[in-house]
Amino acid sequence: MVFDAVMKKGYTLLFLAIFVLAFSSCHKQEEKSRLTGLWLLCQSEDEPVSPYHSMVLELYPDGELTVAQVSENDPGFSSKWIEYHKTGSWRLKGQRLTLKGRFNHTNLLTAEARLNRLEDDTLVYTVKKYKTSQIDQMSWRKPFQRKFIRVSRSDSLFIGSWEVVSSIVPQLGYRFVFKDDHTYEFYQQLDGNWHNLKDYQGSWYAYGNLVCINHHFDLFNSDRFYEPTVQCYYFHWEPGDEATIHLLPDDNDQLGDFRLKRCDTPAGQPITKSE
Repeated sequence: MVFDAVMKKGYTLLFLAIFVLAFSSCHKQEEKSRLTGLWLLCQSEDEPVSPYHSMVLELYPDGELTVAQVSENDPGFSSKWIEYHKTGSWRLKGQRLTLKGRFNHTNLLTAEARLNRLEDDTLVYTVKKYKTSQIDQMSWRKPFQRKFIRVSRSDSLFIGSWEVVSSIVPQLGYRFVFKDDHTYEFYQQLDGNWHNLKDYQGSWYAYGNLVCINHHFDLFNSDRFYEPTVQCYYFHWEPGDEATIHLLPDDNDQLGDFRLKRCDTPAGQPITKSE
């Protein structure tokens, strides 16, 4: 009888241990599954992040990581938005999130953070360790918090032709043609024709309500030399299939805000290549 009671108690404890381990494993898998996807940085230390200083993380189920952000070390550009496609890795152990990889042409990055909040559309973590090329970036700052929101790629919203219909820049008659390979063409209306300014072509990326445009010259002032750079904007849609793109004030402010209106090539106004 005593032996049977001991055995029953042993089986009960074993069952509880298996149940706890299974529950813990399922919970970890659920958290990892909820972390995968595309995340846009929207706040740092409870302060809104400007478009230029934003960042996009894409976490894949197999542990690979893509980071997209402005790089100020890219050859030929003073600044440029770049997607570092699957150049890094991520790992979640308990509440500790580790990010590793090469995120620009010169730096290796290692970051460790504590997971504070994880919901379907919100990710908040506190960065505890942060190194770039073996330089400890936390030696001069305290741990800092970052908030991300889940987004999807907005490419399909932009692909096509858009005309500038209002701007703080007095000259009008400009057009973007955004392509599905993340390049664009830029047109100017002269003498009744749309001229393709091939020297102004560049690349673009869109996530959620963020769009970033890399270009080689000042798009709105051909008389002024302009170092190759990037412009990043938050945008929202207006009735009538228009997009209003807002550039928040920051150290990269050049154009203010303007509107783009979806359009087709006007009849009787052929598009011609500029020489």
